[in-house]
Amino acid sequence: RRLNRLFDDSRHYDCSSVAEILVVSDERSCSYATFESGFLQQTLQPAQVQLVKLGAPHDSILVEDLERVNLKRYKLVIFLNCFDLSDAQRELIRHKVLNRDRWVLWCYAPGLFNGSKTSVEAMRELTGIKLVRAAGPDRVRARIALTEAGRKLWRLGAHVAPVSSRQPAPKRNEARSSTQVIIGHEHVWARLIAVEDDEAVALGTLEDRREVALAMKSMPGWTSIYTLNPVLPSAFLRALAHSAAVHVYNDRDDTLYASRSYLTLAADAAGHRQVQLPRPSDVFDPFTGERLWRGVKTLEREFQSKQTVIWRLA
Repeated sequence: RRLNRLFDDSRHYDCSSVAEILVVSDERSCSYATFESGFLQQTLQPAQVQLVKLGAPHDSILVEDLERVNLKRYKLVIFLNCFDLSDAQRELIRHKVLNRDRWVLWCYAPGLFNGSKTSVEAMRELTGIKLVRAAGPDRVRARIALTEAGRKLWRLGAHVAPVSSRQPAPKRNEARSSTQVIIGHEHVWARLIAVEDDEAVALGTLEDRREVALAMKSMPGWTSIYTLNPVLPSAFLRALAHSAAVHVYNDRDDTLYASRSYLTLAADAAGHRQVQLPRPSDVFDPFTGERLWRGVKTLEREFQSKQTVIWRLA
């Protein structure tokens, strides 16, 4: 009943998006996978879980709607499963997305297909990174061992001290030891598409192998990142967001949603939180209308484990 009243009241406030991250996916590309594809099952939904825990809101669209979207406020664009792209879509991406100092994350096999055609060179032209497709059909487990450059970037969003043998137990999609950080959803298997580009910075290699599976390359006016595993941990996505100058509300792996007038945080664990607002705001309890803070940019609060709090911003 209280939530229904809140939903009804929300009609009087601006609930438009404030996201600076855009996730682009494609329905047609799913038909290039096998029936009931394990790859799709282990990438599309698990990726959504990590996205809502990175600490900044995101918008999601289909690639066919890209031409309808004003991209000016997006600083990080993630192409999640865009395996099949037409000539017109590639040209649109080049002119509309690959500029304004954006960071662009390309997940497995971006643009490999164009209708009935398959082209590794087309992937290279799209991403700006020299990608190489393994000759054999054998699948590899797409776990990624971060290089020193990758670990340096990962620490921007990990909310932990530098990696050591005294770290707490790793989460399911990230493993830590005294010398390694292993990331990527553990159940993703795929034919290897690796990076062989001397101008790219190797951020990670295939676990227990030397092929580069995660890399970054500076391009004129934008930054290109490729990942073999589409399901990267929220901490690594947060690091990319920080690097792209995205406003990050929360540096913890909590579920977070935000619009222009509302902010919701569900704490993964008990403890103190500092939530950074993009602008000074009055903060209200949306259920009672009580003003909690006036003109603040930081919200501080103790949370119980799994506790969810909704604030209204003005």
